[in-house]
Amino acid sequence: MELFVGNSVEVRSLSGAVKFAGEMINCDPKNGIVTVATEQGNRNASLYETTSRDG
Repeated sequence: MELFVGNSVEVRSLSGAVKFAGEMINCDPKNGIVTVATEQGNRNASLYETTSRDG
């Protein structure tokens, strides 16, 4: 996960809708939480593994 810190990311709901986007600035893999810097400030998101919708 540390490889993705500094990259642009989209945070999506389980339905697939984009909730917010920004730059990943921190990752806590033990607790499954990432911090994303957005225009509205820093936001935390929980990571969930889902199956691909693309097949």
